[in-house]
Amino acid sequence: YTLSFYEDAALTQLIANPNGYLNTSNPQTLYVVATNSTTGCRSVAGTFNILVNPKPQADVPSIPFETCDTDGTNDGQFAYDLTPLVAIALGTQPSTDFTVSFYNTQLDAQNETNAIT
Repeated sequence: YTLSFYEDAALTQLIANPNGYLNTSNPQTLYVVATNSTTGCRSVAGTFNILVNPKPQADVPSIPFETCDTDGTNDGQFAYDLTPLVAIALGTQPSTDFTVSFYNTQLDAQNETNAIT
């Protein structure tokens, strides 16, 4: 069998290269037909929707996030609240749509491992 993909319910706008398809709206309904390679019999058209989510943008906080070690133990370590930096990192993006995580190294961030709890 072969599969043919279309942009319209009338099956007139064939998607010539489904592997490199660029959607024309978001979301978009596409149509698919299976054809038996031996008999030429075709299925009824099936439909599916594609939805492309925008890539989030993380803004680098412009405020310095540094503090003095004032917790009573002068060891150079201090519990710093990263919560205020979330809104800065998200900018105008709604915080309900995203999860923000912080990491000690860029490699951990890229691999999404060892997030700061």
